[in-house]
Amino acid sequence: MTGIYICLAVFFIVMCIYLYHIIFRENSHEKITKTATSVMFFITGVLSMVLTKSFSFSSIFMCLGLLFSIFGDFFLIKQLKIRHSFVIGVTFFFLAQISYITAFTGSIPLRWFDFAVFGFIEGSAILTYKLMNFDAKSLKLPLLIYSSGLCFMAVKAVSFIFVRPFGIYHAFVVATGGILFLISDSVLGYSIFSNRNSLKSRLVNLLTYYFGQILLAFSIFLMFMQY
Repeated sequence: MTGIYICLAVFFIVMCIYLYHIIFRENSHEKITKTATSVMFFITGVLSMVLTKSFSFSSIFMCLGLLFSIFGDFFLIKQLKIRHSFVIGVTFFFLAQISYITAFTGSIPLRWFDFAVFGFIEGSAILTYKLMNFDAKSLKLPLLIYSSGLCFMAVKAVSFIFVRPFGIYHAFVVATGGILFLISDSVLGYSIFSNRNSLKSRLVNLLTYYFGQILLAFSIFLMFMQY
């Protein structure tokens, strides 16, 4: 149990170093600082699975989602000089969402209520997109597909609050992680399409993203501790 807390502490230290470079340094060295932070939430997930000695269907797909997120983070680094890196990064994040949905569905089967709530959230997002006159140009279809995966992931995460197959603490952590992930990408999308990519919005995006990811990683530990 001590190992997981040490891993969480290291994650927060590395994340603070990354945020410090963003706020106070012109060159944030994202290839190192951002990637290191992402690797730490993946290690937290894997260590959680190892310490609980349970390699279930859900825990494996949760770790797979964390792994895909590392690559998503890497290809969205602005310093990279890779053609179509944004599309590649979004693709990896979409695979991460699919992995999370698969993991959640392995614990809680799909219900009609999930699709109803998903339809409401996704419909609201599309309506907001239209009303604010955002123009994603050639990325409209990829972003629509991605936003659908993101919204459905958040819906399935929140459904743990009502079913609680692994206890109330696990349910709360998963639901909060899913919601924070949704908020993070919503802030990022707004910043990109409104051309208002301020330091404040970037910090909100990063904090909600990393807290969301570390909560999802830690939920693997809680899944088998039955708190």
